[in-house]
Amino acid sequence: MFNSVRIQNFRQFTDLRVDRLGPINLITGMNNSGKTSFIEAVFLLCAPTSPDTVLTIAGLRGVDRVATSESYAWGFIFGEGRTQSEIVLEGTRTGDIFDTLRIRASDESALTLSNGRESNGAHGQLSISTLNEAQPSLEYDYEIRSGSTQHRATSRIRLVDREPVVERASGFGQRRWHFVSHRPVDAEADATRFSRLVEARRKGEVIEALRVVEPRLTDLDVLALRPPVVAADIGLNRLVPMSYMGQGFERLLSIIPAIILTEGGTVLIDEIEDGLHHSVLTDVWRVIVSTALKYSVQVFATTHSWECIEAAVHASENHPNSLAFVRLERRSGRIHGVAGTDEELRAAVESGFELR
Repeated sequence: MFNSVRIQNFRQFTDLRVDRLGPINLITGMNNSGKTSFIEAVFLLCAPTSPDTVLTIAGLRGVDRVATSESYAWGFIFGEGRTQSEIVLEGTRTGDIFDTLRIRASDESALTLSNGRESNGAHGQLSISTLNEAQPSLEYDYEIRSGSTQHRATSRIRLVDREPVVERASGFGQRRWHFVSHRPVDAEADATRFSRLVEARRKGEVIEALRVVEPRLTDLDVLALRPPVVAADIGLNRLVPMSYMGQGFERLLSIIPAIILTEGGTVLIDEIEDGLHHSVLTDVWRVIVSTALKYSVQVFATTHSWECIEAAVHASENHPNSLAFVRLERRSGRIHGVAGTDEELRAAVESGFELR
């Protein structure tokens, strides 16, 4: 679990340090304060030897085509496009483990981003379109320290013949992570995750969680359509495909399996309240908190909803020290973070202090 993170030269962040993180972290702030960028930075720290995650981030932003042009390479992740300065991401984890990830861009060529129609979803590869013969690259230098032990590794991604070529460092165990975007649900990916839960005999946990938003639910199954989809039994004469069950149902079906399958890892959720009615938020949070704690999953969730923050506080009353919050604020042209513990968050909610 991350106890603190520091972010330098990544998107809006010049130099941001946040301490006192907890098992469940609420990321708040006004529009364009960097909420999504914050969890993207944590995401990169979760996969420090997988440089293709930069393409995943672009896809989560709705950009599914990378093309070379006359601007700087990979400029969309660097603060103000400053690719001459490296991105530095640091994290401290439980057990006195220290992570440092340095990201550098080559100056061989340039990349711009454009919308396309070939995205394969949040975890798919982005399509690549090159306009010249250059081979821009992005290099990841990763260092992990634990006590007197230190390991370093270098990974990189390059564009070769219009395709991304990834060189991952070996010898590092893969961490578990999942990014739940607020963008349209990937029904095929949800069906795949649910099938894994059925195989692991954990379907009942998902059904119980989803009854929070659909009390009529008695069973779930995967329909062998193209692509396959999860369908619900709600007492009608046929199963109802997920897309007909409403946005809240789809949202929770993305979140709960992600937490269960990421045991011991990190789940990042952008705009967690998206699609969920305020009347079910407390029950939804009860399920999220209890499931995350059961499977030792650290959760980072962005929100701009007071009802969502209040619901999280009420839902976690029986789990002291489970919550933390980070409020991002723009002051004098820079983003600053105000972090708070579980106790401080509860006091702020009780007093009506503005946290959004």
